[in-house]
Amino acid sequence: MSISTEQAAEALFSTANLYTSLNYAVIPVFGDAAPDRAKVAALSWKEFQSRRPSALELRRWFLEQHFGGLAIVTGRISRLLVLDFDDAALITKFEQRFPHLTSTRIVASAGRGTPHYYYALPPSLSLSSHHAAGVDLLADGAYVLAPPTTIAGKNYRVRRGGLPLLLTERDAARLVDFVREQAARTPAPVPPVLSAVDHPPAIIAAATPAAAIPDRPRPQLTPAQLITNYQHLAPRIGRNQALFQQALAARDAGWSPSLTLLALGDRHVAHPAGMSHKSETPAQRQREAQRTIASAFSRPPRRAQSPAKLPALPGPLREALLQRGEVALLRVLDALTMQSVAPGTLLTEKAIVTALAGSIGRHSILKALRATLPDGQPIFVPQHPSPATPSPADAAIAVTAFPEQTLLFVGETEPNKKRGRPPQQYHMPDPAALCQALKLPCIPGDALQPDDLASVRRYRQGVHRGLIARRPGLYARDWLANRLGITARSLQRYRQDARICIKPVFREYAITWHTLNMIPDPAPNGGVFLEDDTGRRYPALRPLAQKLLKQRRKLRCLYQCENYYSLAEAAISAAPAALPTPLKPALKSLPAAPITVFNAPPAAPLTVVTPLPAARPPLVLPAEPLKLITTDNSLRIAMPPVPPADKAPPARYYRRPLPDAAHEALAQQVYTALRACVPAEGPKTGYTSLAVTRRLVDRYRPRLVERALATLRQRRHLRNPAGFMCTWLRGAARAAHHTCTPNAAAL
Repeated sequence: MSISTEQAAEALFSTANLYTSLNYAVIPVFGDAAPDRAKVAALSWKEFQSRRPSALELRRWFLEQHFGGLAIVTGRISRLLVLDFDDAALITKFEQRFPHLTSTRIVASAGRGTPHYYYALPPSLSLSSHHAAGVDLLADGAYVLAPPTTIAGKNYRVRRGGLPLLLTERDAARLVDFVREQAARTPAPVPPVLSAVDHPPAIIAAATPAAAIPDRPRPQLTPAQLITNYQHLAPRIGRNQALFQQALAARDAGWSPSLTLLALGDRHVAHPAGMSHKSETPAQRQREAQRTIASAFSRPPRRAQSPAKLPALPGPLREALLQRGEVALLRVLDALTMQSVAPGTLLTEKAIVTALAGSIGRHSILKALRATLPDGQPIFVPQHPSPATPSPADAAIAVTAFPEQTLLFVGETEPNKKRGRPPQQYHMPDPAALCQALKLPCIPGDALQPDDLASVRRYRQGVHRGLIARRPGLYARDWLANRLGITARSLQRYRQDARICIKPVFREYAITWHTLNMIPDPAPNGGVFLEDDTGRRYPALRPLAQKLLKQRRKLRCLYQCENYYSLAEAAISAAPAALPTPLKPALKSLPAAPITVFNAPPAAPLTVVTPLPAARPPLVLPAEPLKLITTDNSLRIAMPPVPPADKAPPARYYRRPLPDAAHEALAQQVYTALRACVPAEGPKTGYTSLAVTRRLVDRYRPRLVERALATLRQRRHLRNPAGFMCTWLRGAARAAHHTCTPNAAAL
């Protein structure tokens, strides 16, 4: 390998590390290493939309595998939005319309030299990518090639340096509207007419024919389901990957390659292309679809599995019906599905009430039987519509042999004949058919417990708990509430009952004279604040930040992101008096790279857990805040706050001696010292009981109580010694949690 190639690899590696220190998710592209795929990602980059690569991965990509370029994943993971222009007229129009948005970081592309405008997204804002002729808005689900990537001998270069401008929600909406206006003015490409049945391409004819597939039971797959699933997956995982997955499903269902191309080819051509394929013509996309389908059919179908009975309804169907308020219908469907009732089974109202007795009432069952689809079709389809009640004359005509004569007598009722109408029978709905009718993907949902069907509240809690248990992470509270069809305030009340732990997450930026634009202007109502080196917080105002910087204060701007939701498997006890021995070497051997807690799994946040004695009930503490350090290599340990009074043991617990003999001796010592401070004559002020002193020793650290006792003995003529000691302990505990240093953790 030549020296220039080694230097290029070193430059890519060092720049990738620099981007990672700015909290950008970096992925490799082929670049000049593969000119025909220069802008294509060199690996599957789906996982890097939710996490950032490690230093070892960067070293392997650029120093060992020698990929020729790099790209930055835009959107939520990098808090980056890029406006990519390809038309000079649109650039002039944008600069004239939004002059205040041009003072940001600008990168010139390697091809035409058109600008890429970089913007920083606020933590509370999440945008999807938008594409139009001549301009692309790259956010979630996209990436942008960045310097020093080289394409065909030309480099991506920085035209205007500095940090990206922090967008406000109003400016972000303006950018989205600008791109949508250009997309509305551009006519959609007309896909070419292709008859894959009459004239199959040669590349598909060479694939495995349908006759070579052995006869075996195959899953049923309709064209509508195939198209619906493709349209659902394409915006999320990419159109090529979605086409490949649906081609595999069609192959396993016994379809031929030509029929698969006929069903999905036009959809694939008409789907908006990503930033790396935006210059493709419809004919090129059609050939791409042919190659993708041929690749899926190049191997024999997967072995058919026995149709497993779903333990629960499909997840998208649950969410759609929850948003419509059809909770009674969902409870009935889930209960019947748990009892292995097959779709199409005939059921009567009495049979359903008997089967679901004790979990779902008759009123909810009747409401579910009357539920309909948006087009008015019943969900529980009746077997036969109820006939109209016959009149007495019609009943007489039916039993007489001379209907033209005047009827004087009515025939007798047959013996052992049941009177009244026969019971109405209903077909058990098919969840897959309901998903198809509502245009939803049929994806299995989270399993629920029978106790979750007892009420509407418990059902919503079960659905909410299933999502958090399956995929803990960062979620917006409004999105979770809208998913369940409730308000955000109701969702907060579900926290304790559903055993959900919520951790506030903050993103932190260092504020200097050069980074004042990280403070939003105008100041938002909440979620953003300033913090100095002493821990004091201020409103997020630029004039106030300038005043503090003149006073040589070290400032940080903290943005509150979406909360981190996880399932509470067990109660977390109080933090110990000092860091345990296995954790102390870990703090000394931390890597030099910034510690990223933003995308850590639920077990990653530093929470010290110590089992309590069996005689003492466990304490449940609120989750400690996690802070993402972005500018330095320090580690901030967020100590858990003092447990609130409603989470502490009951008062009668402290009427008995404490389980720890040393704690009990300290409580007796504090009690004796407080009693000695009470004057023998006069009003008995500052008196306390032994139970209160035990609670103080149990709530605060023994070392902290000993310091408070030493301070108490130095003070004289205290009017309320017990109140003084409680106040001193409370203030010292807050100061210890406020500094958040390993030394303070030993208090």
